[in-house]
Amino acid sequence: MNSTKNNKNKASELAILIILAICAFASVAIVGFIVLFLFYTAVPTVAEIGFFDFIFGSVWDPKGTEVTYLCNYLMPDGSPIDFSNGWDSWSFCHECCGEEVPVIINETPLFGIRNLILTSFVGTFGAILIGVPIGILAAIALAEILPKKIALVVSPAVNLLAGIPSVVYGAVGVAIIEPWIRETFGLATGMTLLAAILVLSVMVLPTIISVSSTSIRAVPKTYMEASLALGLTKEASIYKIIVPAARSGILTGVLLGLGRAIGEAMAIILIAGNLANAPKLLEGARFLTTGIVAEFPYSDGFHRDVLFSIGAVLFVFILIINSLFYAVIKRMEKNNG
Repeated sequence: MNSTKNNKNKASELAILIILAICAFASVAIVGFIVLFLFYTAVPTVAEIGFFDFIFGSVWDPKGTEVTYLCNYLMPDGSPIDFSNGWDSWSFCHECCGEEVPVIINETPLFGIRNLILTSFVGTFGAILIGVPIGILAAIALAEILPKKIALVVSPAVNLLAGIPSVVYGAVGVAIIEPWIRETFGLATGMTLLAAILVLSVMVLPTIISVSSTSIRAVPKTYMEASLALGLTKEASIYKIIVPAARSGILTGVLLGLGRAIGEAMAIILIAGNLANAPKLLEGARFLTTGIVAEFPYSDGFHRDVLFSIGAVLFVFILIINSLFYAVIKRMEKNNG
């Protein structure tokens, strides 16, 4: 009887182990499939464009540019109209025939994403520059300074911020931040890179605060007690003992916040102006993510392959940043150990 029961327990344990193993391998397989798909599409596409033209090119014009003028075909001297001067040719027209004359300014599509890369870097760096100090200070307040009754009210509010859809952040940004930037700086529109940075800095706060406060609370209470016994004030103990002891967890929170800032699209496409310009704070901007979202619905063929290639660049971008952060965290843990 006991042996039968033991056999059943072993079979149950084996089944659970198999299920867990399948789930683990499935998650790895899904990530691997995504990576393979991205690079299977990206490598030949980038090779056709040219690596340097793709990464360092400053012009994003996937359809080519065509301008149509209502003009005569001939100059006053009888020579063909030179449309290379744009609208200047209009002043030389005579006896306008009223026909539409298609003028190809740039017939070859151009796929340079340098401005998108720089905008993503500047926007993410700006959001982290603003969000990280606020997030860490808020986490310290929640974990060590605020009374427990207040912390119990504030913590769920922070967690609620993490659950708000990104498109809501973008809509609030359009309603509040966009008019403020427009009126403050006297611009025609407040949908600028600065607006995107401010929205992203708010969006990264819940992740940074939640993970950092958890890491600070995980520091043994004996650290604080020993510090106070040696004569340090509570504030000095927090900043000199507790925070350094929790820094690996705090850096993890910063890393997760950074990941959200880099990968955000819906909020940014509403507030950033969606212009593929070089990054300037008070002008419209387009991130790597918004470049994909904005054009994917109407893209096809080679154009769509290029958008997948942007996804591959974004993946490499995030992979490099994550690797650097994890290297720093491991180094800190090694030094502490």
